[in-house]
Amino acid sequence: MAGSELEGMKMEQSRERFANDVDVALAQPASPFAIRNARKVDARGVAEHYWLVSDGSAIIATGNRDADFAAACASVGLDADADSDSVSSADSGNAMTGSAGSVTDAAGRMMTPGYVDIHAHGSWGSSFDDGVQGIRLARAGHMMHGTTRQVLSLITNPLDVMCANLETVHGMMSARPDILGAHLEGPFLALSRKGAHDPECLKDPVPEYVDRLLQAAGGCLRQITIAPELPHGIDAIRRFAAAGVVPAVGHCDADYATARKGFDAGAGIMTHMFNAMNGLHHREPGPIPAAVEDPRVTIELINDGFHVQNPMVRLGFGFAPHRTAFVTDAMAATDCPDSHYLLGALDVDVIDGHARLVSNGAIAGSTLTLEKAVQRAVLELGFTPADAVEAALEALCTADAAAAAAIVKDDGRINNMERDIEHRCMTLLLRQQPVAGDLRRISTAIKVVTDIERMGDHAADIAEIIPHLVTVRRDGDPAVSQAIRMGQKAHKMILDALAALAGEDEPAAQKVIAADDEVDYDFNAIKHTLAEEIAADPAKVDAALDLLMVIKYLERIGDHAVNVAEWVEFVRTGRYHNENMF
Repeated sequence: MAGSELEGMKMEQSRERFANDVDVALAQPASPFAIRNARKVDARGVAEHYWLVSDGSAIIATGNRDADFAAACASVGLDADADSDSVSSADSGNAMTGSAGSVTDAAGRMMTPGYVDIHAHGSWGSSFDDGVQGIRLARAGHMMHGTTRQVLSLITNPLDVMCANLETVHGMMSARPDILGAHLEGPFLALSRKGAHDPECLKDPVPEYVDRLLQAAGGCLRQITIAPELPHGIDAIRRFAAAGVVPAVGHCDADYATARKGFDAGAGIMTHMFNAMNGLHHREPGPIPAAVEDPRVTIELINDGFHVQNPMVRLGFGFAPHRTAFVTDAMAATDCPDSHYLLGALDVDVIDGHARLVSNGAIAGSTLTLEKAVQRAVLELGFTPADAVEAALEALCTADAAAAAAIVKDDGRINNMERDIEHRCMTLLLRQQPVAGDLRRISTAIKVVTDIERMGDHAADIAEIIPHLVTVRRDGDPAVSQAIRMGQKAHKMILDALAALAGEDEPAAQKVIAADDEVDYDFNAIKHTLAEEIAADPAKVDAALDLLMVIKYLERIGDHAVNVAEWVEFVRTGRYHNENMF
């Protein structure tokens, strides 16, 4: 056997052992641990002599005072004075599985939050399309380089294959908290901007195909790339967004106006900006300015110096501060030697770490890791460490952070509109002697806009809580799932209330009034769930209180929607349900 073949076999065996270690670590009950004497780098900045203590499920304390560290360790049953594990001496297995009650001395080394990659296809010779074994190995490859959570990107394939791949991801998620869900890069892409996707498998996103993919995903689909200019592109964006998926504009030839329609329809991501799309032009601006101008949109950027060269990385990063997410678009050859690989059913050659299709030379993904993207940003491009790490974490709250920013911004506009309407109503009252019917309508208008403004206030309240809430509660958390269902009902109440307001539609008003009991029931049910959670583990009280605030505001939004519906019914019929409304 040649030396290179022997080395290859040893590498495969080593990687399989590491993947097994990951499996074991994820199957074990969580144990308390602590890290001390680290150089912490995150979006807030850099801190020296930093420590953290975790109870195994969440970080419960951080700081840089030794006395505080000892107290925090004691609170979870750790001995701060015990001999610490050394980072330098930990082999891969010990670093992964650890030991119960471990205290690690970082010896001044850098510590960052785990990176989150929302667009990658594989690593270590395996793709996320390759079934359970392929996912195990590819995830281990990215975990080795600090990407602790990942959305698994699935390449364009025949629709039946894509549905089966979604079912595989869904089946693994319950046992793999590091898998955040699936990203479909295809099949709804522009032929002219297909990149390394199989042209025979591209489709227009008609409702039948949308429904098939959503059904196969079973709730695991997190995002999907769509060319909005396709005949059913905008409609598909609306359908996916309504189902809780974050559509992404990409692999497109969309003009500026069409891209804006896509974002207004619910798209919240731009797939790898600059790549596989029409670029910037002073008379044909295209999709990039539409994404840059929209605070709701998170913009993906591949920082490998090949997909996007350094001057454009700097330019692009400056376009949307705090909304740019480093992604890898990594394929199976990531962290592997140059060789021949497959991307779906397409042949790919990797030379000098650059992947290209054999058929036409098109770029076929990257061999990048987020670890390398952060290093490049700091060491080659001159970014601050905090900015670079933030970009590797931006995807953590892709939908939530963008939506929260938009809600808070819109709340100010709603407040201004409310003041304007109230001013007009009061002017009418002061300038003339209204008859009783006019007075009733004017006073009702004031009350209606007040209730609508308060719905906006409560939406903004929720938006301010969400960025912290998602750091302590994962998708799939039973209480969160209950809250999402409650939120969907409250959202439907708002839509019905507005429909009633627009047309004085009494049936729509009755729907809102009837739905209020359901939302109140959900509110009480979730409070009961949270009480049981705290009783079982008092350390979870903070996470429970955050969610309690969210459902409280949802319940109040429902109350204000009912008020609007009752005012509509009163103006139309002279009857009202609530005797205390006046």
